[in-house]
Amino acid sequence: MKRLRVCVITAFGICGLAAWWFRGNKTNEKTFQELLRELTVGATPQAILERVAERATKLVSGTAAYVEQVDIARNELIATAVYNGHRLPTQGVRGPYHGSVAEQAINATRPIIVRDVSRSTSILAYAGHRPAAVLPLIVQGEALGALIVIQGRKPMNSRTLARLDTMASTAAVSLQRATILQELRQSMQAREHMLRILAHDLRNPINTISMAASSLRDANTKESLRTTMIGMIDRSTRRVNRLIEDLIDNAIIERSGKLPMNPQLQGARDIVDEVCELSKVQARKKAIEVYCHIESNATIFADRDRLLQVLTNLLDNAIKFTPEGGTVRLKAEEEPDAIRFLISDTGPGISEDEREHVFEPYWQASSTAHSGVGLGLAIAKQVVEQHGGEIWVESKPGQGTTFVFTIPTNS
Repeated sequence: MKRLRVCVITAFGICGLAAWWFRGNKTNEKTFQELLRELTVGATPQAILERVAERATKLVSGTAAYVEQVDIARNELIATAVYNGHRLPTQGVRGPYHGSVAEQAINATRPIIVRDVSRSTSILAYAGHRPAAVLPLIVQGEALGALIVIQGRKPMNSRTLARLDTMASTAAVSLQRATILQELRQSMQAREHMLRILAHDLRNPINTISMAASSLRDANTKESLRTTMIGMIDRSTRRVNRLIEDLIDNAIIERSGKLPMNPQLQGARDIVDEVCELSKVQARKKAIEVYCHIESNATIFADRDRLLQVLTNLLDNAIKFTPEGGTVRLKAEEEPDAIRFLISDTGPGISEDEREHVFEPYWQASSTAHSGVGLGLAIAKQVVEQHGGEIWVESKPGQGTTFVFTIPTNS
């Protein structure tokens, strides 16, 4: 009888323990699903990253978490979102991608455990002597970064690591989607902004043409004024034509990724001389001096019209942003395998933040807003790169700007 009672009590104890375990797991699963739920929505990529850092920390009762995003262009990592970590790197801190624990996890395509983050070769070393889980953020083979979760008092087991991995995978998909949506919104806003500027830029020359045509219809208009009006019509027509050509070129680039080219052997000196003569006429109206110097008679294999388009665009910009009485210089110098073109001005210069965006379609510096559609530099970059060259800008606020590009010489 005693043995039966003990068995019954034991059975009830096991059942109770099983029920407690089941309820606990059910509660944990519910908590996990709730932590995951809001990772699938987010207004911005940054909001999603901040949310995943917070929720990953809570999921494992960890000390802290943060996200390292990959900047492929610079081969660097950037601390993007930090949660609850006074010893973690602050947002915006950069470190090397090559050799980092983030790279290891991304290459392995699975979570890895770091026993002592202070010994890791990345910005993670800020966190001190602690274990951490490093989870890759990968979508369709594209490496976005890594989620770093610093362990708390309770060690992470395989079940916890699997849940973190699920959270990281969900966050990566949400991050990619939010990034695409953000880029789409920015593109739509840029296009709307471009259309407003385009309407403004077209209205001015069209009004000028209309006014000049009215003056020419007047039989009493003096001959000297007629000559001036004809010049105004000519300049305004060329301005409208250039706007239209830029729009067409940009549409071709967006559709096919490249512009039609007809490269032939060209004398670099002839191209420089041609574009300089035209620019000097334009600069004379603002009392700006244009100096041109070429140190080579080398030939280049290039599309003459496209190269003239690049040089004209860069010289026009230099003249536009140089104050009256300033100076614009075009220099062409020979390198071992290329001709280097430098277009310098004595204008206001470009800040470091804005230099990163100057070749983006529709982009305009805040100080020069409404001064054009913002396609010329993007098209110039496309033309130069299709020739196998490079283009960049060197500038400091208050010290003028120099655009530099190279075109390979004929070998």
